[in-house]
Amino acid sequence: MHTPSYPPSAIKEMLQELLVCDMPIFIHGSPGIGKSYIVNEVANMRGWEIIDIRLSQLDAIDLRGIPTIKDEETIWMTPVFLPKVKKEGILFLDELNAAPPSV
Repeated sequence: MHTPSYPPSAIKEMLQELLVCDMPIFIHGSPGIGKSYIVNEVANMRGWEIIDIRLSQLDAIDLRGIPTIKDEETIWMTPVFLPKVKKEGILFLDELNAAPPSV
């Protein structure tokens, strides 16, 4: 199966259009072609916060958080790098295809 290639300018335009739809987006391409740069540039253009998480550098427990006890029940403490409130921005899960399956 052939995956079409797009120049960075086209990826930037498509990303801007798809963000309006509020849907998850997966950008696939070789390392070093500017995927992260494009996502950061679009966030900056919109004045949005971007949370950039390199999934290939995390373990599953890093995303779930640390367990603690509250009112005799186990709860998971949310990792500090995940968003706490819902607002406009980009949660950029980079290097998804290089992350362990458990992540």
